[in-house]
Amino acid sequence: MKKLIVLVSLFLITSIVSVAAEGEKSAGFKDLPDTHWAAASVYKAAGKGIINGKPGNLFDPNANVTRAEFIKMVALAAEMEIPQQSGGKWFDPYVSVVAKEKIYNSSDFKSWTEPSTRLDMARLIVRALDPELRNASDKELMYEATKRGIIRGLDKGEIGGNEKSTRAQAAVIIDRMLSVKEGKTLEADKRAASYAEVEMSGTNLQTMWGMKAVPLPFKINAGSKLNVEIDQMLVVDLGDKEGAYREWFPKVMKQDGSTATKNEYVIALHLNVENTIKQASSSWSLPFKITTESPIYRYAGIHPDVKEQSPIKFVPTINTNKIQKIDGWYMMTIKKEDVENRPKIENGKFGIVIYNYVTRSKVFLSEKVDPR
Repeated sequence: MKKLIVLVSLFLITSIVSVAAEGEKSAGFKDLPDTHWAAASVYKAAGKGIINGKPGNLFDPNANVTRAEFIKMVALAAEMEIPQQSGGKWFDPYVSVVAKEKIYNSSDFKSWTEPSTRLDMARLIVRALDPELRNASDKELMYEATKRGIIRGLDKGEIGGNEKSTRAQAAVIIDRMLSVKEGKTLEADKRAASYAEVEMSGTNLQTMWGMKAVPLPFKINAGSKLNVEIDQMLVVDLGDKEGAYREWFPKVMKQDGSTATKNEYVIALHLNVENTIKQASSSWSLPFKITTESPIYRYAGIHPDVKEQSPIKFVPTINTNKIQKIDGWYMMTIKKEDVENRPKIENGKFGIVIYNYVTRSKVFLSEKVDPR
């Protein structure tokens, strides 16, 4: 009987402790109510032991997260085996293991007590998730982070790689990392991915249309006396007022005088033109035109009514009787339905193509592959 009473007492004590623990867990951090935008992510990471609070049952969501704190989060989220601490700073074991796996490179940064930046987070997360990208450039890592939905844009879609991150933001990034590890596909911020892709390669063609562009800068054969190259190629959805670079194109006028609509894309090519030798002729204009074959691209420009509102300036006609170098933009439009229907050109291949009247040949600015 006495034994039974002892067992019952132990059961009651265990139950009380369990209920108390659950009550403390449900109460959460005093400064992080369930209505906080990052609450779900914080509590998910905290429940897995990846994120810790601060004394007084606080989380301090608006405080900057240090590089040391974030690298610990990444190591734990990646389920890495952390070596035993044997003196030194508290974060040394985490640094040791991520450095060994090349998730962290000594060239990334040196100070561990400084706030972690968005670029820092992109580097560590992408390398942890994809070993094949551990030698990638910073621009490629940032693009991959946005493309995979791990990093989203700031207020206007800017990447903000040097912007400092808070503990709340770090928790959300770690939550996204965990989701990818679980096999989930995250929705990418298309605007941020476009900006990141342009930073990386000079174009957002992959983000917008799922096509690979020719490597930029791309040289155009304009004859032996002129150097012409394309160093940027932007695709802009005129129907998305919040889209990447949309504010550059407040009103677009097509060659026939009509205004481009929300049902069209703009393709804008930034060109550098250099006249290296004085020539007898007095002027030169772009020596190639857009192909008239399907899909039909139409020459376009910024409407005169709003030209002062846009940074887009045309490639002007240049005087070839003097040596000079200029730059500017060349624009065209295409209907969305033409892109969606994937019309075919040149042996059934789809792509961005222009016609060079100097060489009398088509010039593809994208790989000649139709993924369908």
